[in-house]
Amino acid sequence: MLDKVTSFQPIEGVSPSLPVKEPKHGLFEQLVNSVDSVNELQKTSGDTKADYVAGVEGVGMLDVMVATSSASVAFTGLVEVRNKVQEAYKEIMNMAI
Repeated sequence: MLDKVTSFQPIEGVSPSLPVKEPKHGLFEQLVNSVDSVNELQKTSGDTKADYVAGVEGVGMLDVMVATSSASVAFTGLVEVRNKVQEAYKEIMNMAI
C-alpha cells in the first residue's frame, strides 16, 4: 500500500507543501467576531420567523426551524466558551504566587 502512495508524481504548478496561514487576529478579536456571528444568526432567525408569520412566499416552517436551531446551537456554544474562559480566569486568580 505504501508503494502505491509514494509512486504519485507532483502536479505541475502546485506547491508540494501546504501554505501556513498566519493568525490575523488575537484572542479578543476572535471572541468579538464570534459574538458578532452569533448575533447575526439570531437576527436572521428572527427575520425568518417574522417573514413566515407575515406569509412571505418561499419561507416555510422548515426554514424557520433551521434558522432557529442554528442560532440556538451557536448561542449554546458561545455560552460554553464563555463559561470555560470564566473558569480559567477564576483558576488563574486563585493561583498562589
